[in-house]
Amino acid sequence: MGEAAEQLEMGSFIECARLREAFWKIIQRHPFKVLQESFLPLKYFGLTTNNGSNWCLGHYTLAYPENDELAKISLVIDWRPTYENKSGLEPADGNPRFSWMINTPNSLYYPGCHFGHFKLSQRAGRPDFDIFTSRLQVVWESPIFSPFPMDNGRLSSQGPLEETASPVILEDVLKSLAHALVYGPLPTKDQPAPFRFHVMNLSIDRYLHQKNELEFMRASAFFSTAYIRDAEEEVDFDDFGVHEESIEVSVMAVQDLVNFYGLETKIKERIQKDKGRSLENAYEDISSQRDLSERDRYWASVIAEVSGLGFISKALKAWAANNTALVRSPGYHYLALRRH
Repeated sequence: MGEAAEQLEMGSFIECARLREAFWKIIQRHPFKVLQESFLPLKYFGLTTNNGSNWCLGHYTLAYPENDELAKISLVIDWRPTYENKSGLEPADGNPRFSWMINTPNSLYYPGCHFGHFKLSQRAGRPDFDIFTSRLQVVWESPIFSPFPMDNGRLSSQGPLEETASPVILEDVLKSLAHALVYGPLPTKDQPAPFRFHVMNLSIDRYLHQKNELEFMRASAFFSTAYIRDAEEEVDFDDFGVHEESIEVSVMAVQDLVNFYGLETKIKERIQKDKGRSLENAYEDISSQRDLSERDRYWASVIAEVSGLGFISKALKAWAANNTALVRSPGYHYLALRRH
């Protein structure tokens, strides 16, 4: 981009200074821990010190629940001018881009790192469209065996999530996402979430209510652990053997899913195409954690493909197309690592 175009972009960016400063002050009042913040040059704003008006990028973390820290939440807010934005998400009328990641390594339902983003949408009947008047829409990106995401990854919730100005509810939305990952999709009485999401995937919701809690937990954890990271990135796996119990859990998860959704015939047809293993010997000859990880990933992909499980099927296709690898480390700065 040339200097003239860059100055034009900066002019538009400066016009939003008051909105940005007000939003930044709201973020400071939330219990977020600041990992990194970036500010544009002071000269453009007539400032002597940085404040919210020249703030353009922030990386924040939050623990949930606050005392137990079962989930580590990461939020990136990217309000850089278009010419400088590297997030890969399209800017919406001068508004910021939001990306989130939630790491729940010890969850019985969804162990691993999960990510997505927020979209801003204009409210019906309102001519203005900015960060304080728009609706906040939650979009899930990583594969997950959950009844909440629609086929396009969006989540829906009635009440405050649909009615409150977006900056005010950022913390509660992130905590609600973390809650569903830590405690599972069913409502909890002892630890209620700020928001309750609508059931949008009836096929997975049927599995949730017709199977017992352990069986659903086994299925949801199977898909999550299969896609924590790409097998070739799991260099540490060579040094570890594999427990027989871990193999048995994967076998039971695959059998439960195949039987419940009646997939045996479709899977046989799918396996014949790629000359893969049959269901009977799906987990034979496993001697390392790497072997188990690769086998889990293969069967998760096959089941998602032949079952048509809505969002998870599409998420896995996008995953393969983008060659995306998740990281377990909480020290990440960006939410998805794409190898080029």
